[in-house]
Amino acid sequence: MKKGTQNFMNAINQKADAFDYRDPDYADVANPESEANRIKGNPIFAATFNIKLLTRYFTLNTGSYTAIAAASLNAALKNSLPFFIFGNSDYQSGFRNVQGEFPLNTNWAYGIAGVVGRDEFTALAFDATVLAELQTGDLVIPFTSALPGTGTTTLALNILRCSEVAYGSILGAIASDRFQLNGARYVLVDKTKQAQYANQWLFGKLSVFGKFEKDSLTPNDYKKPEQFQDGIVDVPIVEKWGSVDKHLIWGLFNDFDNINSSITLYSPQVRKLSQ
Repeated sequence: MKKGTQNFMNAINQKADAFDYRDPDYADVANPESEANRIKGNPIFAATFNIKLLTRYFTLNTGSYTAIAAASLNAALKNSLPFFIFGNSDYQSGFRNVQGEFPLNTNWAYGIAGVVGRDEFTALAFDATVLAELQTGDLVIPFTSALPGTGTTTLALNILRCSEVAYGSILGAIASDRFQLNGARYVLVDKTKQAQYANQWLFGKLSVFGKFEKDSLTPNDYKKPEQFQDGIVDVPIVEKWGSVDKHLIWGLFNDFDNINSSITLYSPQVRKLSQ
């Protein structure tokens, strides 16, 4: 296991109350041992973690779900659907605020997001076919449609999964903890889906009293000539939007047929405040 990954896992396992960034009383913990693991050109980091962005589709008829490929969707349902990353505060209200920034095609409707193993998803009555695609700790953002009709409806799931620690644990931890990011590597498993890089990333901060400050970037803008690998873009994250706490949320539309991608996040400094 890489040293940077081990650092992040240790901080989580020790139940750190917070992660802080650039505290004048603490030195940068990115040391030569941890930096040796980074690829040339990546930002200096003390820890990394990877978030998988997965999309799965199902039809529902007479109470039973059937998994279908993106290509088999009803033509009117081949639309982009969003992922929401972090955003603990807005998650507590069903992502109500950020959903307003990502209006859906009229054939789709938002369902109630939840974490597998904690939330019941009662309204959607997941059966074994759906559950086979999920892991405990996944954040699931569901979308429903009455199409194609004649007794058959459609369910889409956007799933966030973390390789190092359950994604639900990270989402819960940032209610009180915080850490800093300085870069992201956005990887498309299917390298033919390069159009996905034209979809903007929205960064937002939701205050306690509802003020929503936002900015955006487009991954395509960071596709440099020296990045010769198709399906990989390295995106620098400025300090303001890389300061991850309960108020910060990222959102992006995902093309309907881009069903498997990932974002590796780089944290330059982490500090455990207390047991």
